[in-house]
Amino acid sequence: MGSKIRSLKENSNQIKRDEEATVQAQ
Repeated sequence: MGSKIRSLKENSNQIKRDEEATVQAQ
C-alpha cells in the first residue's frame, strides 16, 4: 500500500517537472 502511494507521488512529481520543462520550452 505504502509503495503504491509513493509511486503515485513520484509520478505526480515527474508530471510537474515535465510541465515546467514544457513551459520553459515555449
